[in-house]
Amino acid sequence: MAEFDILAQPYDLEASHKADRGNDCITVNIGLHFDFCGFAEEHGAQSATKLYILGDWHSPSNGLQSKKGVEKICNLIEMMPNLEELTWVSGLPFMDLVWTVLPKTLKKLVVSLSRAVEVHPDDAFHVPKFISQESMKPLVHFTQLRELRLFGMQDSFQCIIWETVFRNEAEGGGMRVLDLRMEHAPLVDRMAHWVKGQDVAELTVSDDDPPEYKGSDGKGILHHRYGCGEYLDHFCMKKGRIASGVDETKPLPLWCLKLDGFVIDRLPFEHELTRIVLLTCGESCVDAGLRAPKTPRAPLNKWGSSVNKDNTHSYIVWPSWSGIFDNQGQLLDAEGSVDRDEERDVDPAIKEGASSDSVPLTKEFFDLEDLEAALREHKRMEPLIVPGSPLYDASQGTDGAPTSLDVASNASTRGSAVPTSPVMTAINSSALVDAIDNTHNTNGEVDGDVDWNAATAGSTKPRSNDGTATPPNIARKMRRPYYPAPGIN
Repeated sequence: MAEFDILAQPYDLEASHKADRGNDCITVNIGLHFDFCGFAEEHGAQSATKLYILGDWHSPSNGLQSKKGVEKICNLIEMMPNLEELTWVSGLPFMDLVWTVLPKTLKKLVVSLSRAVEVHPDDAFHVPKFISQESMKPLVHFTQLRELRLFGMQDSFQCIIWETVFRNEAEGGGMRVLDLRMEHAPLVDRMAHWVKGQDVAELTVSDDDPPEYKGSDGKGILHHRYGCGEYLDHFCMKKGRIASGVDETKPLPLWCLKLDGFVIDRLPFEHELTRIVLLTCGESCVDAGLRAPKTPRAPLNKWGSSVNKDNTHSYIVWPSWSGIFDNQGQLLDAEGSVDRDEERDVDPAIKEGASSDSVPLTKEFFDLEDLEAALREHKRMEPLIVPGSPLYDASQGTDGAPTSLDVASNASTRGSAVPTSPVMTAINSSALVDAIDNTHNTNGEVDGDVDWNAATAGSTKPRSNDGTATPPNIARKMRRPYYPAPGIN
């Protein structure tokens, strides 16, 4: 597992340079070597296959001096027809004119893009200008790359990068290592409850949680409602696939993906990155719902002594945690079995295969059901009385007990004998019931027994469904002015 141990760690320039030193490698320190071409000729530029551009650039960053320095490096590259690997990590900015001299058969490219290509000294704000997306487009023509590392990115180049990966035709099944590092960490909303890279201790998002796209129209950046920064955008991957003309059935030709400064969720790993074998996430990454990829194939990735099983699929590494997963996205323990520690807090019924909404049938469950049924029946039998409605009587107290359930009302009442009009209208005033006013005393009470049908014969006074007249005290309550609630016309 030595290779995986090395790739799981952040890129080490010093270690890489030490391993590549030899007769086939030329190292140019731009802070010490001024005659780049003469220095290269002395060290066998014609046969060299590796070139390192290192050191600090001491000339003023006004664009002109930097361009002259880059042109000298380009002259040096033209003297190296067998160049296969270029590592450019120095104070001298990488510029677009380098693409014109690099051989398209390049197998390894390591570039730092953190240096400004131009700074206007006359500008009061001294705003630096970094390499643009347009200047990075020639990258897609390098189809033999086995290793691509881009560091210090100030802008999103994901569409260009993923198109480059899809176009890759390197021997052995495509690109092996893609290492992307942003210059700045993303800034995210605290309310999102995402986890910073150094705090990730496990993958906590379940398969039942619905995936949500958090990007901005496939631009490779986080949508502003979540914050700002780089987002591992599966729409960028789709754009790269379309631009490269690769069929949907062909998997993304990539073995190892290393990220730093990205917001990462599960979406890219549900289709385009299902066959990724090694994924490493740096301290500046943010876990926004990552899940291990799944694939229908049976992979045979040997991880040495870490897992006593060959049938594993992916290895995911965070700064403080790592895990090995099978082709179903399940975490494996050291014995190669599915790790059951993740299920220690899960309900036993769910462990046994029951659905997530199942409930154990215990005595407490049935007692709770009886209590809820009693509460529902009590609420059903108790009518809702609203102040201002015809059933409300202030003399009965705050409960407003109804005088009768047979009285017509604009508020529908279950079992009401009088149908309710579907249209609610405001009643500004109502005529008095003159024919039966003389049956009341000064307190509004009925004087003795009165034949209400005889007293109201031939009148249009309110009646119940059986044709009998409604007593006057109820009739008066029926004729109280009604004012609809605000917003009802």
